[in-house]
Amino acid sequence: MWFGLYRNAFGFYNDDASSYLGRREWGGRDLNVEFLLESKDGAVWIASERLAARFTGGTNFMPILGSTNEDSLCHVTSLLEDSHGRIWLGTAKRGLYRWEAGTLARLTNATLDQRIIFTMAEDPEGQIWLGTEQGLICCNSNLEVKPVAPLITEIRALLVDRQGVLWIGTSGNGLVRRYHKDRKSGAEGRT
Repeated sequence: MWFGLYRNAFGFYNDDASSYLGRREWGGRDLNVEFLLESKDGAVWIASERLAARFTGGTNFMPILGSTNEDSLCHVTSLLEDSHGRIWLGTAKRGLYRWEAGTLARLTNATLDQRIIFTMAEDPEGQIWLGTEQGLICCNSNLEVKPVAPLITEIRALLVDRQGVLWIGTSGNGLVRRYHKDRKSGAEGRT
């Protein structure tokens, strides 16, 4: 099991012992890890205040965004692997990025540049949902921000279930069942 720690880098636990993997050349043992993701190819993606990196074991640690320099601040707050194997990197007021086939691209959008992206989820239609400190944002399959009915509250968790329903965990306003598309009629609903 992989784990990230506040001001203590990251590591793993294997039933017998914990192993800490913070190194100076990887951002230091005081690296504040916000999010970890193990992708389908077995790589571990690390999101932190200073950098986002891809770790494939041993000494194979590759910074993707930001740097290991203590002065660096890109503040990557969330990660998502979509159904196409692309890795999405949400940041705190520095936009949304996508890693695909070894290339990092920044999605240009003024709204996303002003939000803290706490969480992300992909629905069956390939839309990427973003939970921010100011509510919910949806990017359609063409990666354009799509208008959605407002839900103005801090969103900390998103989950799309097997039926395509989007479940939203808020900060102080409970759990919301927000999105359901009826597969027969195509009608969208909200509860």
